[in-house]
Amino acid sequence: MSTMIQMSQRLAVLNFTSQNTNLAGSIPGRNLLAKLIENVTSTMSACPVFLDFAGIETATGSFLRESVLGFRDYCLKSRLPLHAVVANANQDVVEELEIVLAAENDAILACSLSTDDVVTEVRVIGRLDHTQKLTMDEVFRRGEVDAIMLSQTSDEVGSTAWNNRLAALSGKGLVIEEKKGRVKFYRPVLELK
Repeated sequence: MSTMIQMSQRLAVLNFTSQNTNLAGSIPGRNLLAKLIENVTSTMSACPVFLDFAGIETATGSFLRESVLGFRDYCLKSRLPLHAVVANANQDVVEELEIVLAAENDAILACSLSTDDVVTEVRVIGRLDHTQKLTMDEVFRRGEVDAIMLSQTSDEVGSTAWNNRLAALSGKGLVIEEKKGRVKFYRPVLELK
């Protein structure tokens, strides 16, 4: 399945690394982080920011920790409605990122992204516990949820537990959290049709 993203930003990693295709080290990772922050556009509406790894052959864990996870954390901590998504990363880069994420019990969204912004192969890379994975699946399946909606699907899990699970996914930047009145709703960063 694929979808066209109406509002998004694409930051081509290769353009910010002097065309270097092999990326290593925490200092170069921090340098990329600074360039990403400098080049991202602030927005009022939630949108994905694709960190496009097209053309990158390898990247070390220390580089990815400082740049990709650093950028994701910057977006979350600054309360910007931006959601970092790794796009077009080859298997070597994904494997290295998975190692970093597993060590930190963390996860991030990844996808393939065409030149005309068609998103395919949306997936979570890294580590989600079983209940977070089930919650993520429900968010993708339903499109938009709140804790009360999800609690009505199960006699065993109450709205507080669902709320905690949804908040954990939001805290990782995996879902978009929006408040409508007094209720928090959650929806996928990348919607599939």
